[in-house]
Amino acid sequence: MFKFEQLESELQKQLSLYVPEFYRIVDVDTYEVLDYRHGEFIDINQKCYQVWNMNAPCMNCTSRRAVKEDKPVIKLSFLDKRIFLIHSIPVEIKNRKYSIELNQDVSSSFLLHENNLQGADEVLSLISLFDERIMKDSSTNLFNKQYLLENLPAMMAHAKSESRPLSLAVLDVDHFKRTNDRYGHVFGDEVILKISETLIALMNESIHAVRIGGDEFAVIFENIDPSAAMSICDQAIHLLASFHFESYPEYRIAISCGVADLRESDTAESFLDRADRMMYGMKHKKLCNK
Repeated sequence: MFKFEQLESELQKQLSLYVPEFYRIVDVDTYEVLDYRHGEFIDINQKCYQVWNMNAPCMNCTSRRAVKEDKPVIKLSFLDKRIFLIHSIPVEIKNRKYSIELNQDVSSSFLLHENNLQGADEVLSLISLFDERIMKDSSTNLFNKQYLLENLPAMMAHAKSESRPLSLAVLDVDHFKRTNDRYGHVFGDEVILKISETLIALMNESIHAVRIGGDEFAVIFENIDPSAAMSICDQAIHLLASFHFESYPEYRIAISCGVADLRESDTAESFLDRADRMMYGMKHKKLCNK
């Protein structure tokens, strides 16, 4: 490939027709859209997701990922039967990281393989499916660890700025290795799917369930204090403990859980670590009481 600046000037002028039509500066901690004029920010009182007619941040936020990974990220989005190519680029303004989103309407030129997609609903479904595959665990349909790592810091920043509670639960299946050894991995997968099914039933705009990996799960509770979060987890744990599997009716799902509340000094790592340590504290307490 050749560097763009080496291109002949008459060709550069023709290509200028294809530069992005819109730009936005996004504060990825608060989702606020800003303009920047003469060295000063202008708050336009709009969240980045509102322009797409959404009530909550995008599941696959490219601006947040661009800042986190310190590299440009591209995705497609959909609005009013138009397809937009969004190019999110990390920038530093006044010693703080932001994302500049460069948006280009590519509806008239969008191709998938060799076929034009004519139906707007088909395109929207395709984009939504792509976002889900990036952020969801393929086995359980829960959010995956990448979703947790990318979204938790923003949720924490939002909770701190609004002085709202944020609780984080970590759940782990007791003696899961023993379960796999005794009943086999196929049955172990059944256990994981049953737990996932129960956690998915809890989810709403404020509750987000994640499969961290293996038999470990996390649940993020926005605007919910830790006592209420623990109560919700306890209900799910008791419901799972009462479930009977047809293949092995004697088996009971046992889960240890720890719930941490957000502190002002928390990072995502310290927040998750504290919930994890509280979960292991419950697991240890069970062993001591036997």
